[in-house]
Order: sequence, then C-alpha cells, then structure tokens
Amino acid sequence: MLIISAYAPQVGCTTEEKGAFYEDLEQYVHSIEDEEVLLLGGDLNGHIGEEREGFDRWHGGYGYGTRNEEGQRILEFAAMSDLLIANTQFRKRKSHLITFTRGGRETQIDFWMLRRRDRNILVDTKVIPSDHVAAQHHLLVMDLKIRRPKNARARTDTQRIKWWKLKEQKDKVLPALLSCLTSSTGCTVEEQWNATANAIKDSALVSWKEHLQARRRSKKRLGGGMMRCRPQLHERSLRTNVGCELVG
Repeated sequence: MLIISAYAPQVGCTTEEKGAFYEDLEQYVHSIEDEEVLLLGGDLNGHIGEEREGFDRWHGGYGYGTRNEEGQRILEFAAMSDLLIANTQFRKRKSHLITFTRGGRETQIDFWMLRRRDRNILVDTKVIPSDHVAAQHHLLVMDLKIRRPKNARARTDTQRIKWWKLKEQKDKVLPALLSCLTSSTGCTVEEQWNATANAIKDSALVSWKEHLQARRRSKKRLGGGMMRCRPQLHERSLRTNVGCELVG
C-alpha cells in the first residue's frame, strides 16, 4: 500500500504553478506499479461541486458546493489517473462534507482518492467537524476494509512417540525401566525422573524402529512375490488371446 500526501497551489498562484503541480503528480501516480494499492489524500484547493456532470466514473455525486476552475482541474486529474474521489461516494449531511471553514465560508477542498478498481475496499468517508487537524481544516476520515495477507507457515516435522503402543511392548519396556530404577538409587528425584523418562523414550523408539523394519521386510516379500507372479500371468493372458483368435 502506498499513501501520497498532496498540497495543491492556492487560488492566487499562477496557472503555470498549478499546471506544473498536476503534471508532476500525474507523472508520479502513473509510475506506481498497478498491483499497488494507492491512496492519495490532501488539500487540493479546489471545489469539485456536488454535481458529477462529465465525470460520472470518478465523482460519486455527493460533493458540496459549486465547481470552480481549480475543481475542474482536480476532476480532470482524477479522470486521467482513473482515481475515485472517495468523499463524493456517500450521501452525508452537510457538516460531514465540509472540510474547511473560514470567516463564515464553508467549502470542500480536502479529498481522499483511490484507484477505481480498488473501490471494493472503500467502506466509508466522513468529516469529523469537531476535530481540527490544522487551523480551519476538519479531519477527513476514510474507512477501508483490507484483508491481511496470509503468511505461509513453515511445515515442521517433529518426532512423535505413540505412548499407547507401549502396552504391546511390555516385554521390552519393563526390563529397561526396571534396570533404570535400580541403577538410579541415590539420585535426586529430578534425576530419577529424567532417567526414567529417557529409558521409556529409548525403549519406545527402539520398538518403533523394529516395527518399521518388520513392515519393510513384509513389503519386500510381497513385492517379490508379485514380480515372480507377473510372468505367469502374462503367459496365461497370451494363451487366452491366442485361443480366442483360433476359435474366431
């Protein structure tokens, strides 16, 4: 996600200054990768008005006031960059549209924009009249719903001892356990516990390895038997096919 903070030249600045600002801003916006979520917010010093005539795809129809020359330039920039003007997308009361007040004048000159293709993440925009971020400016809030990227969890294979299988291996586990208990006399309780636990684990691992080896030997025997049977099966199938041809 990339957030751009912009401040456009004021009404009293020259046409060249205003043109240079939007030319630089447009060039920068177009240089950003298409995959990037782009948010642009700032004081653009223009009135886009409440009507969206000519800019239906970018102006939501819920602006404030009357469009002026600077506002026309804002809309043209939004169209050229395919940016949705977020705080024109929701019907709001007057106090939640006005972003700037001075000397009894109320205007909307602060805007949030985002790529039109990302409009599905836009939840709401609103002005908080009682919160002045700077002199005469009201806080403009944009709510977004963005899914947190899923982190691929590294798979870790850990050894697991099947304790319930020890019931089948009593004849191997018990001797090792008794040997451990008799040899650990005179040790502390903690040392005896560690020795006992290690003896059980070692016996279980040995039993499990023997079980695996037995299964492998059994598979090898079955595999060898199947290989020996295959020539006989092949010969039998050939005989059957020949017989069918002779009868036909």
